[in-house]
Amino acid sequence: AREGAWELGSRYGNSSVVRDVVNMYQVYVMYTMNPDGLNYVWSTDNMWRKNRRLVSSEGSAEVYGVDLNRNYEFGWNYTCAGSTRMGSQTYRGPYPFSEAETQVMKAFQTDRRFAKVLDLHSYAREVRRNYGSCAGLPVQIAGLFEAHSKAFATLIGYQSARSCCTGGDISYAYHNNGGLSTLVETATSFQPPADEMEAEVIRVRPGNLYYLSIPVPVTGVIRSSGAPVSATVRIVNLDWTNHEEWPNRADGRYHLWVPPGTWQVDVTPDDTNTYKSKTVTIEVSDPKETLVVDVDLNE
Repeated sequence: AREGAWELGSRYGNSSVVRDVVNMYQVYVMYTMNPDGLNYVWSTDNMWRKNRRLVSSEGSAEVYGVDLNRNYEFGWNYTCAGSTRMGSQTYRGPYPFSEAETQVMKAFQTDRRFAKVLDLHSYAREVRRNYGSCAGLPVQIAGLFEAHSKAFATLIGYQSARSCCTGGDISYAYHNNGGLSTLVETATSFQPPADEMEAEVIRVRPGNLYYLSIPVPVTGVIRSSGAPVSATVRIVNLDWTNHEEWPNRADGRYHLWVPPGTWQVDVTPDDTNTYKSKTVTIEVSDPKETLVVDVDLNE
């Protein structure tokens, strides 16, 4: 993540692709979402995975840590979610968003409604897509995600794979906010030597830039008489099994990840006493271009 931020800054002047990404999008880079766990990795146990909250202190045995990537709400208790055993390295916590770290990310995602989320982990040399095997998506959406995963993976010599689980940040990011969400398992070990680590960073860079450059298929602003309106969008002509629908941002902007085709989209305002719901037909033809479809609830 840190190297990705460096690349966007250092190559802005000599790469048109980097320049387009920086000029077109707001890009947020987070070095880690588990600072206490990372500190413990450096100071005590370099294979530690979870955070460092004390979760049990019965008798003389103290048990620490929740796996933050099993602590998100969507799919938290699905069959491919985290463990219910406190001592497990994939312990999911006592309830969704029980941890301060995931609460922060929930608030961040809710505020920003990210169009894309890219999460870098180790290890496996895989580019993983939504959802885990115990949660389904409409075939059209699953196919779109698979195509992007394969293109990313091919570019850097990795394998494309389905996510291992639910209850993580990428499943939450899509289910609750509608963003294209991908997890990259880098390298071939958790703690590679420094020279191998640097080589892997260089290897993954083109994939990161490809991902940031993918056009958002559909975006626009939901408003009435020029003012943004808080609303939820849902694609109605798809076979959803997890009730996916997505709120727009405070400025009215929404986004949709759909392949080429004709899509019926319900727009439901939060304030149904003032505004009426609306169904719009969206025709997506060119996957290399972003289609802008503004929705005026006053019309």
